[in-house]
Amino acid sequence: MAWDDFYNQDGPLSAQRKSEFVQTKDWQLRMHLMTLQAGIDLPLGLGASVVLPLVQAESSRAWDGLKGSPNAGFDDAGTPLIASNDRGVGDLEARLRADVGALVGWRGTSAPRLVVSVGGVAPTGHFVVKGDFDDSRYASVGRGVWWLTGGVDVSGQVHERVGYLVQGAARLPLGTLHGVDGYLFRWGPELRLTAGPTFQIVPGRLMAALGVEYQWRDPGEERITASLPIEPFPNGGGSFYSAIATIQVQLPAGFSWIVNTRLPFGFDVLGIQPVAGPGVFTGVTWTWSPATTDHVEASASAKPLLPGEAAPTPLIAGLLTPGKVTIVDYWAEWCEPCKKLAPELERFAAGRPDVALRKVDATDWTPSEMGTHLAAVPGLPAVDVYGGDGRLIVRLVGPACFGYADHVPPPTLPASPPTSATATEIP
Repeated sequence: MAWDDFYNQDGPLSAQRKSEFVQTKDWQLRMHLMTLQAGIDLPLGLGASVVLPLVQAESSRAWDGLKGSPNAGFDDAGTPLIASNDRGVGDLEARLRADVGALVGWRGTSAPRLVVSVGGVAPTGHFVVKGDFDDSRYASVGRGVWWLTGGVDVSGQVHERVGYLVQGAARLPLGTLHGVDGYLFRWGPELRLTAGPTFQIVPGRLMAALGVEYQWRDPGEERITASLPIEPFPNGGGSFYSAIATIQVQLPAGFSWIVNTRLPFGFDVLGIQPVAGPGVFTGVTWTWSPATTDHVEASASAKPLLPGEAAPTPLIAGLLTPGKVTIVDYWAEWCEPCKKLAPELERFAAGRPDVALRKVDATDWTPSEMGTHLAAVPGLPAVDVYGGDGRLIVRLVGPACFGYADHVPPPTLPASPPTSATATEIP
């Protein structure tokens, strides 16, 4: 990210306005940010995460003035005389979140997924208060006070490979900064809203998302000295608009690679502020499920079910519909890919009267049950496709489950309007 010009509500400041209000010949701020994040999700739909930013902030500023004077702007080599370089750990953020659908029992349905979160931000980053207008142009890797945070995420599917995501987040400061000579500063609350479509380009392997983001920041309050009143900060806050594009690639062994681009396209700032330009962010994530590991140990030595064979147990055999293709979806509440797959399967079966969809809830299966019904399967999601003769066409595991439609034979019944999918829930 780089800010290399000043703006107000009318756009970039002219050179005359810069000299008049800011008294700077050149000013630039660059931020280099890396975040470390760890999280845990529990089977009941609860989770927690911790985010620790690592920041390097660089700023430079040169005052107008004659060379040789105490306020000379540049040395003989043209280097700005006033600059700062601050690096270190930023403010630590921790959150608790809950999947409302999982908590109230909306299992295996195409209803939107609602996740709410609450948390806080600790002032672990370095922050230095500067008392006057011009000296407030500095770089810092922290904000100096505790914050309360909250968020709501709503996601769902509108088509087999097209979905949507709406996110809202708010931050509320819980403290006041105090400097020398009675200086005081209070941050204002902040709000962020993001909405846009999501796409399964290659189901389970390559995903994309587009969105528009709106950010609003209250300007906060400031007192220069103890003898002056507390007033709204004149050069902070406002509204900011950005377009966002994200690509996520699912890699082997639980890894994924994410690239996010941000293009600001509008703002309405208060006073005189630097405004962010385009940015690119990238990262790698890794997901591990202890439950999946247990299933691997329990079933790896069992004989796998092969195409052409009958259902392995009477329970599964009783789900098959003679004369119809039967898709058996094995899922669990702790399985995030299962939740993404479920609405796709339901929409597909709703448009195919020759296909029956059966859902098997494996949330509470023991390793022994897993080995009985899904022999040699390393974990969920898992999908079996059976023909009308009751024999297996294919067993799909992991990301391959999203390619189920490629293994379903063409319709053999006359076309008819879509109907609700037949879904039997097996506890």
